[in-house]
Amino acid sequence: LIEDAHLLNEAASNCLLKTLEEPENGLFILITSNVNNLLETIRSRCQHIRFQRLTTAELLDKLKKNEAFTEEIENKLTNLKDLIYLANGSPKKLWENIVIWLEIPKGIKDKISNPTSESIESLVLAKQIIDELDMKQQDFLVEFIQYIWWKQTRDTGISRAFENLKINLKNNVQPRLAWEVCLLRITIKDL
Repeated sequence: LIEDAHLLNEAASNCLLKTLEEPENGLFILITSNVNNLLETIRSRCQHIRFQRLTTAELLDKLKKNEAFTEEIENKLTNLKDLIYLANGSPKKLWENIVIWLEIPKGIKDKISNPTSESIESLVLAKQIIDELDMKQQDFLVEFIQYIWWKQTRDTGISRAFENLKINLKNNVQPRLAWEVCLLRITIKDL
């Protein structure tokens, strides 16, 4: 079972392809939310089974049946609808989003509720994000801020700035610099 198969690097993909070309005894199950990111040669050797995303109501129902989802946690989630939206129909992703959201310090949550309007605020926020969050939390926060700020402003420039931030973080640009550039561009409206 290979979860998030679309995240396999080139070397791992080629090893998997070799195994798929010369199978012994076994069954490989590749799970991916983005089949187009798999090598075409891998896709051509696999049987595709598509699963439908769960609706918002179905996700909420599954969440409420989760024993770990306590009333205390529910009360802390004033933005549950946003977390459900970002889960993209996946119960696992929803729970991961909730866990990450609960780990993010209140000071950061307060600062990201609206697009930054001051350059100094942007720089302070970038520093705080880098100092207090690991990369998984930062990846989540990029998606979360992009969504809520776009929802508030409908400014496609903000979305583009966050898309550039995602690319920079993925390409190992120094994270603090990447965050600072993104947030400053939004602040000074250099979109």
